[in-house]
Amino acid sequence: MASTASPPAASELDSYLTEMESVNDGVVSAGNGKGVRILPGRIVDSTWLFDSCATNHMTGDLNLLTGMVPVSNKVVGTGSGKGMQVHGTGSVLTEAVVLPDVWYVPGLAARLVSVTQLTNDNPNLFIRMLGTACLVTKISDGSVIGSAHLRSDNKYEVDFLRIQQN
Repeated sequence: MASTASPPAASELDSYLTEMESVNDGVVSAGNGKGVRILPGRIVDSTWLFDSCATNHMTGDLNLLTGMVPVSNKVVGTGSGKGMQVHGTGSVLTEAVVLPDVWYVPGLAARLVSVTQLTNDNPNLFIRMLGTACLVTKISDGSVIGSAHLRSDNKYEVDFLRIQQN
């Protein structure tokens, strides 16, 4: 289904850029090539989504992170045009998802697996989009270490993902 949302007006973008200029370090973006707008809010479920536009893995749920190290001067740009402060980074170690270097962004209402970070941090991985499924495979031995399914809203929901700490 095609999106009916119109792109932001130039004045909205100028306003956003002016607002973000006051942040000196670490401005990044969060979004999704399928048109998802990441907005502050409460976490509605435990779903992780593959995100082709997010610069880093991130969650708003502090309870998921182990070994969290506080960070400062990092802000995530969101679909609402407001920056959200990154408070730390840690690892997720759940039954379904094992993922290092995940940013903690209080108030973020989504759990995002950055496709860019996944492939940059792990050059031995191959991500295949197969229509209604997505597979994360090790190039070296062909083993599948992650999978996702395409939901009705055109987002890839992670079924499982097991990434070893580098």
